[in-house]
Amino acid sequence: DSAFKIITTDIVGSGNSFGVIANMNGAVTGIVTTNYNTGTSNHVAAYAIDDVAQIIEKLMNGNRCSYFGIRGQNAKEAVFTDDNAPEGIYITSVEINSPAYYAGVQPGDIITSIENNQIKNMNDFMEALYNKDEGSTVEMKAKRKGRDQYKEIVFTVTLGVE
Repeated sequence: DSAFKIITTDIVGSGNSFGVIANMNGAVTGIVTTNYNTGTSNHVAAYAIDDVAQIIEKLMNGNRCSYFGIRGQNAKEAVFTDDNAPEGIYITSVEINSPAYYAGVQPGDIITSIENNQIKNMNDFMEALYNKDEGSTVEMKAKRKGRDQYKEIVFTVTLGVE
């Protein structure tokens, strides 16, 4: 449900490293994650602070983040042989037992709007969900490839919490 920039380093750490990465002025630039594989064993990676600051603030204020349950990428950046593919988020996978799964969203669908807000990329998707509370219902429009063309489908998704 998100698209965060990852800071990769040549700093050696252990598999359970945690903490922050700071610049030469002492400002935090990243929060270390163990969920990202840099391809080189034991190198530290971090989420860019600019991407996660809003979420951290929400959590620190006692609020929870809504959960949709997809993995996706910008449709225009996805591998398409079809020039007629709509702009939006191409869903690469739907997590089992997630709100998206129960609403009937499928891999290959392209999310084009949420609550009548046009979705062009993952940042638009994250912004559309940021202020939504768990249990709230959103209307999502997507395009699904048919035999000859893309057809619009309207989903009603009840957001959860991860």
